[in-house]
Amino acid sequence: MKCKICKEKFIQQFSTMQKTCLKPECITQNYRANKAIYHKELQSKEKKILREEKITLQEKVVNYEAKTQTKIQEIARLIDKGLNCLARNIPMKQVHGGHVYSQGGHGNFKKNLHNIHRQSAHSNHFQNDDRLMHEGVVREYGQEYLDFIKSLRQTPIIKLSNIEWIEKYKIACLISNRLKKKDENYSLNSRILLRNEVNLEIGIYDKLYCEFINF
Repeated sequence: MKCKICKEKFIQQFSTMQKTCLKPECITQNYRANKAIYHKELQSKEKKILREEKITLQEKVVNYEAKTQTKIQEIARLIDKGLNCLARNIPMKQVHGGHVYSQGGHGNFKKNLHNIHRQSAHSNHFQNDDRLMHEGVVREYGQEYLDFIKSLRQTPIIKLSNIEWIEKYKIACLISNRLKKKDENYSLNSRILLRNEVNLEIGIYDKLYCEFINF
């Protein structure tokens, strides 16, 4: 066996784990080298723990349900890319993800993409434009689709932990990035199908409340 430090041959006397000869300088140097490796590994583990604790703390502070809501509204805008405001049927400078049935009174399905469509920022600021959103849905998709959206008011209230919302947010981000990469203008039927598919993929609501199939 060759000494790890001086490279001279020696006979292991204590165990097969013995890496150096018995010269004091070799034993000391090997000890210092092992100690340095140990401290380096320890520091690496400590940094990892601190990083994980920091992420955990951030997750506790950030409202990921709200972030998920914002990301889903972004997805709605991407699905409706290139179209006029649904409420006022005019071109838009600033596009919002507007709700057919307002968030305030219908929190149980405010993240359902069938209830979220493109709306100009100006129109979205006026509550009386909710009626115009209803009319826009009928004009573009038909009365049956508006009736379906209206039926979503029966959606059970969703209660998820912040950790569960983090997972929903991550899924929504992946979908948003995918749509941005495609950068397409979608047909009427494709917009409904995409809303069906994305609702199911994010998985906030039961299938019954995710899909409109009568078109």
